[in-house]
Amino acid sequence: MDKEQNLKKFVYSRPRCIGAFGYGSKIFTQLGYDESDKAQYDIIFIVDDMKRWHRLNSRINPNDYSFLSKMFLTSDRVENIKGSTGMTFQTNIKENGATFKYGVIEYYDFLNHLNTWDSFFVTGRFHKPILPIKSNITINTAIDKNRTNGLYVSLLTLNEDKDSLMDVYEALCNLSYMGDTRMSIAENPLKVHNIVGGNVEFFMMEYGMENDFFTTDSSGKISKNKKELLNNISNLPSSLLSYLDANHCNKEDLQEIRKIITTYLTNMNGKESKEQTIKGIKTNGITRSVRYAIPKVMKKVKSLSIKG
Repeated sequence: MDKEQNLKKFVYSRPRCIGAFGYGSKIFTQLGYDESDKAQYDIIFIVDDMKRWHRLNSRINPNDYSFLSKMFLTSDRVENIKGSTGMTFQTNIKENGATFKYGVIEYYDFLNHLNTWDSFFVTGRFHKPILPIKSNITINTAIDKNRTNGLYVSLLTLNEDKDSLMDVYEALCNLSYMGDTRMSIAENPLKVHNIVGGNVEFFMMEYGMENDFFTTDSSGKISKNKKELLNNISNLPSSLLSYLDANHCNKEDLQEIRKIITTYLTNMNGKESKEQTIKGIKTNGITRSVRYAIPKVMKKVKSLSIKG
């Protein structure tokens, strides 16, 4: 059974969803990873009602849940568990000879996050390679808009000494890792480079080699159109734009814009990664959380030893 078939079989053995997407190193090539790393299949489910979905799934697939997670996710407490990210995760689920991890988010929250950037946990995930399993026009439109905004913000925040297409793509990929507390504990420090390096064709196809905001010369170096970048500030996602206004940003000063946007994403990613880690213990239980964390820590140790 190939990867896509494996994912589809898993998705369609769960309750009805509005959208489902696969992502991560098990599905998409990342430099420095191979099958021996035994990564989990990563999936995001978009559902209409999280509590109802988990209640039904806990009857159909009880092995997805620990006692603690079932208690939290099928009761009224799920509203608190959702938190600012709107996501709940189940990890280390063994099925069909493979291991799965899946996140669940409600339809309204998903669209709102991608369109406004009031949360970046799922927003940043959809800047990177994803495998559509189920979707609709509204979801696809939100993903496209989010990617357009991601490319634009990556150019706004790109340091002046970065001048290649790979720099642009890595800046885009890095937006969701700014301030992420897991990067210092359990994630490979070369993660951004590995994601982009293993998926260059995706980034070139989705984000192009130039647009109104930058051009590329024959050697592959980029030149930013600073005037056009500044002229489009008002088109930023509404939550980010409000943050610039609240901090009295001079919208004609690219350096100040870069600084404030970086602060916004760093603070949000830091807060949400901490929150999600704590939620993970409640929605998976301690044993599953530890089993999920150990391989990530080992990968980090392995990457550091190779780098050293």
